Amino acid sequence: MKVFLANLETSLGRVYSSLEIANMLYPSERCGKKINQLARKFSQRTGIQKRSIVIDLTRLPEKFLISKEYHPVRWGSELFKKTVPVRLLEKIGNILSIYNISSHKNVLPSISAQIAAQLDLNTNIFPLDIPYLGCAGGLFGLQRAIELTKQTNKATFVYIFDQCSSTLNLCSDKNSLYFTKSLVANTIFSDGAVGFLVLPESLSYLIPAPKIEIIDTCLKFVSGQEIYMDENVFILGDNIPKIMPNLVAESVINPILERHQLTPLEINEWSIHQGGTKVLSEFGRPEILGLTSENLQPSLDLFNEYGNFSSASCFFVLKSFFDKYSFQLLNNGLGMIVGFGAGYYLGASLYRWASDNL
Repeated sequence: MKVFLANLETSLGRVYSSLEIANMLYPSERCGKKINQLARKFSQRTGIQKRSIVIDLTRLPEKFLISKEYHPVRWGSELFKKTVPVRLLEKIGNILSIYNISSHKNVLPSISAQIAAQLDLNTNIFPLDIPYLGCAGGLFGLQRAIELTKQTNKATFVYIFDQCSSTLNLCSDKNSLYFTKSLVANTIFSDGAVGFLVLPESLSYLIPAPKIEIIDTCLKFVSGQEIYMDENVFILGDNIPKIMPNLVAESVINPILERHQLTPLEINEWSIHQGGTKVLSEFGRPEILGLTSENLQPSLDLFNEYGNFSSASCFFVLKSFFDKYSFQLLNNGLGMIVGFGAGYYLGASLYRWASDNL
């Protein structure tokens, strides 16, 4: 059975310039002028222009949502409405919510179950949450959606989000073990959400192009300690650029390429998790994948604009290709979605653009 991904939508929190955020997180009146200047310089050094935030930064150190629209259940419900046309409502069999960091407190029942209840959906819908798989979580969610879609022959709504600002650590003591690590995390992560449909072939006619056929997926877990959380602080190890790209290529990308007798340069589009410029540039090394600057640019552009969206990040990159659909279809493009993060959880999916003439 062929399976398709369609109607990809994205959603942001409130957008601030990176400099504004540095000033709000490390104000001179609380942290001192030197810490404020350090935060501003570090923010500028990342090259990230702006960030998407759902937490009201004017009320720190208390953490409140800017508005109710950013509550994870409300956020997911609105994406559902944007993603699922009325003609397909009775064909939805499953809801999946994938996330690492959420602002919600009422964790029972699951976010997916709360979305189904809020939208008064048919009780036959199977709602499921898949949390805490790091920045590769979206790929694990996609594979589970494919499995459920094939089992039920119904569409699956997939909701991937992270609200990293819920874990902002306001440590301003330079002597603290967590100061530098929290400064890094506070400077690079954005809040964002994506929603999309996974469709069986029997329902694909109900959604016009653009849509992609998911051809193959490879998932892997390799135990590693360079990415983790400690005392609510996100820790990024110094060796990530040396370890992660090669590990991802060998563990999940190359197995797919070998199964389909493809080379990296035969893949037109690369939606790679934007884990940072150093990490992305490593995928260009000949001994890893040898990707071109053009291959890497969509992920670099997104990182430079918004930073790291965590589990939703590679799907934000994929959305940039959906926005250029007509060009890609003419070139009969193959693409690869790639995610990797804490754990280490690793994932990659190969796809092909589909036309309405299936």
